[in-house]
Amino acid sequence: MIIHRAFHRIYKKNGPSRALKIWYSGGLSKFSIRYRPHSSLPKVLNSKRFDTLREYPGTTALAAMWVLVYLVMVLAQWQGWTPAPKTDQFSEVGPLGIGAISQQTGQAFGAWNSAEILCGQIWRTILATFVHFGLIHITLNIFGLIQLGQLIEEWYGPRLLFGIVILIGFLGNSLAALARPLFGPTNAQVLMITSGGGSTVVFGLIGLIAVVGLRSRSRMGKYLYNQMIGLLAFNFVIGLTIPQIDNYAHAGGAIAGALIGRFHYTLLGWHESKPIYARITLGLSIVAIAASIYGQVWIYKIDSKATALAQRMEQVDQIRGSLSEVQSRYITRSVLGLKAFQIIQLKGKIRLPWDNVLLINVGDNLIMENQKSLVSSIDKTDKLVQQFGSENLTQSWKILKADLRIAISRPPLNSEIRPFQTELEGVIAALLNEAKSIRDQEFDQAKKLILWKMPWPNVVWTDIGPAMKNGPPRPVQPNPDSRNRPALLP
Repeated sequence: MIIHRAFHRIYKKNGPSRALKIWYSGGLSKFSIRYRPHSSLPKVLNSKRFDTLREYPGTTALAAMWVLVYLVMVLAQWQGWTPAPKTDQFSEVGPLGIGAISQQTGQAFGAWNSAEILCGQIWRTILATFVHFGLIHITLNIFGLIQLGQLIEEWYGPRLLFGIVILIGFLGNSLAALARPLFGPTNAQVLMITSGGGSTVVFGLIGLIAVVGLRSRSRMGKYLYNQMIGLLAFNFVIGLTIPQIDNYAHAGGAIAGALIGRFHYTLLGWHESKPIYARITLGLSIVAIAASIYGQVWIYKIDSKATALAQRMEQVDQIRGSLSEVQSRYITRSVLGLKAFQIIQLKGKIRLPWDNVLLINVGDNLIMENQKSLVSSIDKTDKLVQQFGSENLTQSWKILKADLRIAISRPPLNSEIRPFQTELEGVIAALLNEAKSIRDQEFDQAKKLILWKMPWPNVVWTDIGPAMKNGPPRPVQPNPDSRNRPALLP
């Protein structure tokens, strides 16, 4: 009776949300949960200002960490450290695009896809809960974390709350990564869908509270259970209507939270009578985050090197195209140097003796334009070769450039064309050797990204050099538009 009177007094003074937290922190009638000392009730009733940071340090710290990571991601895009989202992506996500974070930036900070998890990058399941892709995204998740995290912290304390959040992120995202290729579309592209966000944790807390309320077998517990189930159903319907929402991550988080809710008695006992276990849980959580950050930094270096190799391959393609221009304009200058030449030109289907040959006189203007274009092509190629920085390619290009300088001063003779073609083939051969070396390095980097062999042999995720750790590569051509697709928001 005393507890019920205190509950009504708190309800009138502080509202239903605070009263529910006090009631639940005090205990459910058939659960023998810890009771708040009666002497502390007047302090709650008489407090005019609620100190969230002092009362709920765990929830506040987690929310602050989410905000900090989001601000660092925005800064990384603003400074150009990571790619910013393309403008055409904003039209696809609508209001969710406010303060948008690109898929590449999210990947650099720990967002996951199924292929990466299956290849061994399991630390992304933890880091992804700190990655948000927009201002509305993080705002909604922080609101849910504060509303639910404070209730969980009333039960278990800040140390266990921190451990629960990390465990929900790990289990929930792992389940989602496994479920997506099993229950999603049967194609390789489903493995490349990027996902990240703290709502995996929020749904995990919902699942935990629902299980605790159901097992309490009390009126208040039933009310709490119904509220949580309603939230799950409502958000599931929203997820079906908005394609950017990751229902797999939501479901995985809810299942993980429900599993943790089965250990409600144990967690309460740790908080009340075995604080050493709570400290160990917090320590393990910090170690898990530190190890995840280390793994992400390691993989980011590999990705950065792979990106640099891809850029060098683009330089190879540019040099090859520039060499083709040089060759074409060199031959044209040799032909135009004749000043006048004959062109066989058909007129109609019948060739008349006086119409089948047309003599064209080449003007000086055409020769000058060709000379300028040849000089421009040589300068362009020379700049690309210098930027590429290969010693063998540079030496081959110097030999060829000596003949090109002669061609600038005067039109090449017919006897000079064959040596020119031979020297050009030498430059192209040196360029192809560089391209082969780059592809070998790309293949080596791709193998480093696969930490263990995947469960099935036909799944390969990397774009730059797909390979299995203990077998031959099984290339899968990715959709070119997959990189520009907005990330999912769990």
